Amino acid sequence: VISRTSYNPLLRAPEPCDWLTVFVAQAFTTYRGDEGFVTRVSAILDNALNGGKKPGFMGPISVTELSFGEEFPILRDACMRISPDNGNMVRVTSGGCHIVPGRGLLESSCTPIPSPRHKRAEIAFDFSDQIMVGVETQVLVNWPKPYMAALPVSLTVSVVKFSGTLALEFTRDPHDSRPRPPLLLSILTPYEMNLEVRSLLGHRTRVKDLPKLATMVSTRLRQAFADQFVYPRAWRVHLPMTGP
Repeated sequence: VISRTSYNPLLRAPEPCDWLTVFVAQAFTTYRGDEGFVTRVSAILDNALNGGKKPGFMGPISVTELSFGEEFPILRDACMRISPDNGNMVRVTSGGCHIVPGRGLLESSCTPIPSPRHKRAEIAFDFSDQIMVGVETQVLVNWPKPYMAALPVSLTVSVVKFSGTLALEFTRDPHDSRPRPPLLLSILTPYEMNLEVRSLLGHRTRVKDLPKLATMVSTRLRQAFADQFVYPRAWRVHLPMTGP
């Protein structure tokens, strides 16, 4: 591919992609108005926040509101690079795929990545906005006996800044019968994600932030994002068939 396209990923400098910023902004506009997409993302967040072990003082968490803001990500530059995982394995999991270092076939769900021909696109981006998630839960009073009382709490979690590098690459899965490999999307490290958490306690009366609760919710959201999207994990996108 490199020889036939006259593109050398080792020598070519990153290129500006202003036109792609406009194209992505159009896609964002479409998804912001898609109620089905908002519902699916809300369900994913619900599962992430309620999975695993929670503190004894905290009840179930439900997502009540989701807003994708009004601004658009700015794509600074893009380039093709040879993937650093030549010879490693891709393990398919319920959350997507992630790389398993080593040469041996560690699991039946692994497949070797073809070496030097394996390349990926890397796109640097900045996104400053107010992507807001509203959640409701309960602070449980466990004294003098468990579940003595429950105090309702509403939280708003806002992503105010998100910047980093998006990687896109094709990798085959031996358990997938589709003729074409899926497109894997992942965020490379390091990346920056700034969150703001505010709380409403009781009858929608604003009080100072509850530190433990706010920290727990933001930590779970960060971990859920890392488990799904941060390299070596990835989100799989199966490209549609062409023709009728």
